[in-house]
Amino acid sequence: RELGKLNIWIKEGVDLTLLWSLDGEQGNEWRDGQVSYYSSNSHEIIIEGIRGSGFKGDISIDDITFTSGRCPTSPLDALPENATDIPVVTTQLMTTPMSVSPYDCNFEDGFCMWKVETKK
Repeated sequence: RELGKLNIWIKEGVDLTLLWSLDGEQGNEWRDGQVSYYSSNSHEIIIEGIRGSGFKGDISIDDITFTSGRCPTSPLDALPENATDIPVVTTQLMTTPMSVSPYDCNFEDGFCMWKVETKK
């Protein structure tokens, strides 16, 4: 496979579910992507980049953000087979501000309590 692939997984215990996957030619510019997920259990989000064998096979990611609430999958062709997008509900709710999480950061000064794992 000459071009790379980017996958987003959720791991709950031993269960691993593909949430988002995009491969093939994406052009020579940054593209936004997003996906909703819900879990009431302890879980991990795994971002997997698979480099392609060709000279155009590089993958880069930047500006990862976690927010509460739903969002449509983007781009839509990143939705895995047999998956359905979570519909976006557009109702107005009164909410209280969320407390700052130790994981809220911009990665400009280190990994902000996140860990990077690589496989060879």
